[in-house]
Amino acid sequence: MTDASVSRAPKNCLIACMVAAGTAALLASIFLANLYRSEPHQASRLAHATPPPVIRETSIAKSARTTKPLIETALTPQAVAPPATEGVETPKPKSAPGFKPETGRASWYDLASATASGETMDGDDLTAAHPTLPIGTRVLVENLDNGRSVIVRINDRGPFTRNRIIDVSRAAAEKLGMVAKGVAHVRVSRIDSIEASISASQ
Repeated sequence: MTDASVSRAPKNCLIACMVAAGTAALLASIFLANLYRSEPHQASRLAHATPPPVIRETSIAKSARTTKPLIETALTPQAVAPPATEGVETPKPKSAPGFKPETGRASWYDLASATASGETMDGDDLTAAHPTLPIGTRVLVENLDNGRSVIVRINDRGPFTRNRIIDVSRAAAEKLGMVAKGVAHVRVSRIDSIEASISASQ
């Protein structure tokens, strides 16, 4: 019996080694199978991961962005074109109907005396003396030598010098630019009133 037991010992050892090797191979295959299954699952998790939040521009930010250029445009001074005046002539007061403008020579005077209207002569007033026009009439006197003009009020009679059609005060003569010469070639046109001359010049 001793010889039989000794001969079975190597067989038993061989069987045990084969079982251990098979068990190790089975465990290795199970481990590899689990590892292979976990890798696709992890890749799928990464593929379906929640994307990072997208920062959207709020309506307040949009309003602030669009409002700034509008404010800058509103605050930017705009160039304003000046009104065109070239070639526009200012109309002069129209003569009253029934009176034909007179053309002739004018002189000026400044006397501290009573006038035909009863008021004292004042050289600083825009007044004049005319032989026939009613007292209080306003006339436009135009200096045809230099183009200057003035509106005066008739408050006296004259002139009493030959070849003169009107005598104006010193202030009116200064407006006409005739003080130095003493006389000027003028045109006298009667107007209704100061209001008529203002409305005609507008």
